[in-house]
Amino acid sequence: MCLFLALYIDLDDFKSINDQYGHANGDRV
Repeated sequence: MCLFLALYIDLDDFKSINDQYGHANGDRV
């Protein structure tokens, strides 16, 4: 459960990066 939660938060942060900097930069990160 903790691992799933960590992955979920990580993906959520990744989505925020995509939304903020655009998909090109988000994919690079």
